[in-house]
Amino acid sequence: RGSLLRFDNPVRLSARVPISGLEEWLEVRQRLAESAVVRGIELAALTRSDAQVLLHYLGDPSQLILDLAQRDLDLVEIDGFWTLTLRQPVAGGDGDR
Repeated sequence: RGSLLRFDNPVRLSARVPISGLEEWLEVRQRLAESAVVRGIELAALTRSDAQVLLHYLGDPSQLILDLAQRDLDLVEIDGFWTLTLRQPVAGGDGDR
């Protein structure tokens, strides 16, 4: 059963969050707070262009990635560094596909 969460093993993950401003950071923080997997959010640094956060979460990284994707947050690891981005709405979402 791969979908079970391990409540006895909270894990920490540091991630950079590119943002366009304070409003976007507040939106990302709200979506993180709504996650059942994320147990805590520590803000290590905040600038006009990005935030550095330490996420405390349950389970493994793949569970965290899936949970955040359901909240339009993309978490990716590149060369050992994690980046968390707010998925932007598709322009012209009028259903003409």
